[in-house]
Amino acid sequence: MILFLADNIDQLDLALDQLAVADRNFDRFALMLVDNVVELTLHRFIQDKASENELWGKIKEPKHDPKVIEKALGQNFDNKTKGAAKLGLMTQEVCESILNLHSFRNTSYHKGMRHEGILHSLAIFYFRTACQLSTQYEPRWWSWGSNEKYSYRARKYLGDPVRGDHRKIFE
Repeated sequence: MILFLADNIDQLDLALDQLAVADRNFDRFALMLVDNVVELTLHRFIQDKASENELWGKIKEPKHDPKVIEKALGQNFDNKTKGAAKLGLMTQEVCESILNLHSFRNTSYHKGMRHEGILHSLAIFYFRTACQLSTQYEPRWWSWGSNEKYSYRARKYLGDPVRGDHRKIFE
């Protein structure tokens, strides 16, 4: 789990470097990096909720709606985002922003639309939204193995991996 979070920090830091250049091609790359962090975080959150259901289900009814979880665990980004909102990771407003920003990323990446007038501002907004989402995500487990290595970019923010209160380090 710690390595997952550190890798997200790595990608967000790389996106920040790309945004600092303020060039449309770098902005498009930053948008892709940020969108990837968002999707991975949403998926991990849904997996955590599915895991809670498995533990909870041994006692009584599932804690979270299994239909929402099943739909959100698929490949569809919209279902992941809406499922995470229904399960409490974000507000409906943030959910709608993420859906719109992902759609914008698709037109920029898959269709090659440049959006030069607004691309940089939207990429920055998506970056901030991803950071907000990352702080909202509370992992079920804070595990770390001594053979796991943080990237250079993650070490800038986290320091060297050590035993200790990883939750506090990531705050």
